[in-house]
Amino acid sequence: MHALRQRRAMKRLLCQVCGGVTEGRLPGGRRLFLVRAVEGHPVGEGERTASPPLCPPCALDSLRHCPHLRRGHTAALVEEVRPWGVAGLVHHPRTLRRIPTPEPLTLVPYGSPLLDWTLAARIMTTLHGCTPVDVRELTARHAWPRSGEGEGAGRPLPAASKHGTRRHQS
Repeated sequence: MHALRQRRAMKRLLCQVCGGVTEGRLPGGRRLFLVRAVEGHPVGEGERTASPPLCPPCALDSLRHCPHLRRGHTAALVEEVRPWGVAGLVHHPRTLRRIPTPEPLTLVPYGSPLLDWTLAARIMTTLHGCTPVDVRELTARHAWPRSGEGEGAGRPLPAASKHGTRRHQS
């Protein structure tokens, strides 16, 4: 996912696909999160994620089109999303060189002294009040409109062009 789209969707808890509002779409004010499954485990209490929520119709589209999710996914209805930190490139305070790590991005919590030396690529949150859910069963229960239908807000989030200016995707 494009870094700017990810940050915007995470800050406002917008659908990562259509950019529409996810608040108030599901019973109890919960939001739907869909992530790649790690060893078949469900989304756990306090789990960290860089994946923004989805509206139910976009979750189905994601299952059909995302190769990472086709290899295995897990979904949860989440009551509370808390800011945790960032995933990014950490640099040494004296040399300003990137600190080598085994993973491409390092997870750095808010409040860490490393945060000042991190070039953030993703916002990380923790998920609380997680109830595992089958996306296909959830979406089969209702005729879900996309988040922004009727409001004009369901268009894809803006993407950066090759010249750095922002444009809307069609």
